[in-house]
Amino acid sequence: MALRQDVGIADVLALVADFRRESQLPVVLMTYANPIVRMGLAEFGARAHASGVDGIIVSDLPPEESPETWDALTAAGLDTITLVAPTTEDARVPGLLARCRGFVYCLARTGVTGQGSGWSGSLPDRIAQIRRHTTLPVASASASRPPTTRRSCAASPTPSSSAPRSCAAWPRIPGRAPPSA
Repeated sequence: MALRQDVGIADVLALVADFRRESQLPVVLMTYANPIVRMGLAEFGARAHASGVDGIIVSDLPPEESPETWDALTAAGLDTITLVAPTTEDARVPGLLARCRGFVYCLARTGVTGQGSGWSGSLPDRIAQIRRHTTLPVASASASRPPTTRRSCAASPTPSSSAPRSCAAWPRIPGRAPPSA
C-alpha cells in the first residue's frame, strides 16, 4: 500500500516528527535495510533521531552482518532492537542480545505475520530463555494467543528483580521526556 501511494522513508520520518509534537511515547520503526542504505547510513540515523525515532528494527539484517549499519544506527542514538525467532538456536541468542538496545522482540511464530500458521514452539519457554541472558524488556506479538499463554509469558522470570518488565519501562533517549502514564 505504501509503495502504491509513493510513501517513502522521508514521509515516515515526517510523520514521526508530527507525532512527536503531541506525544512522547516511544517510537520504533521496523524496516528493511535497503531504505536505510539508500538514504545513507549516517543521514538516515541523523534524520531518524532528529524526527523523534527512539528505536529501529531492521528485519532483514542479522546483527552479524553489516556492522557499519548497526554502528551508524547506534551512533545516531537509536536503540537497535533485534528479533529472536522460535527457530533461533539457543547458542545464537547471546550474540543477538549483544546488539540489542531498548527491548528484545521475540517473534511468537515463524511464517507471515497475521496468517496464523507457522511453527511457534513454547513462547513462555522462549521468553524465559531470553530473560536468562538479558535484563532488557521482552516484547512479543502474542495477542492472538490464549489468555493462559499470555499470563504465562508475563510471569516468566527475569534475571533480577530490578529488571524492566514492559516496554513502558524502556529507557528513554537523554533529553527526551518519558512517556506520560
